[in-house]
Amino acid sequence: MLKNRNFLLSWAIFALLFGALFLTSSCKEDDEDDAPTDTHDELYVKYQNDQRSTVNIVGMQLRPHGRADEQTGPTGSWTDDIIPGEDLAPGESVYFTVKIPNLDRWEYRLTIKTPEGEIIKMWEQEGWNDDSYYYITHWGGDKRYVYTYILKDENTGRYYISGWGDNADNDIK
Repeated sequence: MLKNRNFLLSWAIFALLFGALFLTSSCKEDDEDDAPTDTHDELYVKYQNDQRSTVNIVGMQLRPHGRADEQTGPTGSWTDDIIPGEDLAPGESVYFTVKIPNLDRWEYRLTIKTPEGEIIKMWEQEGWNDDSYYYITHWGGDKRYVYTYILKDENTGRYYISGWGDNADNDIK
């Protein structure tokens, strides 16, 4: 009887050790494998020509810049106009959806219409600073509120972006 008891006890210990070995070998060793992956690539944007602007916005192009948390330059080419046919007066908004991968940022550039009706691609103005970037980022949700206000430098006659914002806003309808 004692032999049977020792035999059963030995098998129980063996089973426990084997089970523990099996469980530890099947655990993932790399915590990065457990990190959630978000494959959202559509961003719904409310874009507003701020009421402080002195011009209408009639065009916008986008260019990828990679991950928002990294300081990289452009990683692709400019898109076609993503708001064709729009003529946003100061204070007006337009809504659109763009394919920007989650956690990425895309630079934008604007085409404007002056009060005299002249159409200007802002980046083609003499003295335009190509190192000034204005972004739409895809983080903090899948909805974004972006605004820009544009003024005219009375000394140079050149239009410039005086202020801009890029904010997550999941209440946008």
